[in-house]
Amino acid sequence: MSLFARTLARYRKDHADRLPFLNDSPPADLPDLLRRLSTLQGEAFTAALQLVSDLKDREAVPVLIDLLAEGDPQQAEPLAHVIATIGGRRACPGLLRVLVESDQPQRRWAALYGLTWLMDSRAFRPLLKLFRDPREPASLRAQAAEALTYLLSDVPSHDSPHDAAIDAFLAGLDDASTDVQFWSVYALGTLQARRALPKLRLIACRADEGLTSSGNSVRDEAQDAIQVIEQGYHAQARSRDC
Repeated sequence: MSLFARTLARYRKDHADRLPFLNDSPPADLPDLLRRLSTLQGEAFTAALQLVSDLKDREAVPVLIDLLAEGDPQQAEPLAHVIATIGGRRACPGLLRVLVESDQPQRRWAALYGLTWLMDSRAFRPLLKLFRDPREPASLRAQAAEALTYLLSDVPSHDSPHDAAIDAFLAGLDDASTDVQFWSVYALGTLQARRALPKLRLIACRADEGLTSSGNSVRDEAQDAIQVIEQGYHAQARSRDC
């Protein structure tokens, strides 16, 4: 029995109440299931999309990208999550296309959310460009900072992408948006950017809190970042002494 047949049998048993068509007229294959996906709403859409995700078939990605770009904006985030979960060579270009070309905020946010968890190095330059652009919404720029931090976690600190991102995050410390400031501080701490310490110390000592839209303190985050950077430096020094 194929993976599609086994997964379909399980869903017919567990989700027939939300997806009655699984019993009445079960899909013949993945393309048939994907054609039905665009007609579903609410719990039915959620269950069918999870079925697609469980199949882990990368042939579904182009169809999911099209739905993300043109379908119901309310479904954008779960679609982007499944695209990132399935992955494959077409996922990153597809998500970037929606992020760059769409003028619909929910679609753009969802595409960026998917790119954050896909962690494909091809997204580095477009995400850095977005982060640097003050015309972009602060919420997107803040999320781009988080995505860039994850992308750079395995990049050596002397590589040019690492340096370019550190420069951008240092500039982000002076941004008009406290959300961008916060995620710039987070990134600099996570990436253990020692050259950020003078500016981080100034932020850590300032009187005003500088709260983000979610209530996080930029000052407190700076204090944490300083501790992370200094602990990392001392750990490296001890390692060299051994």
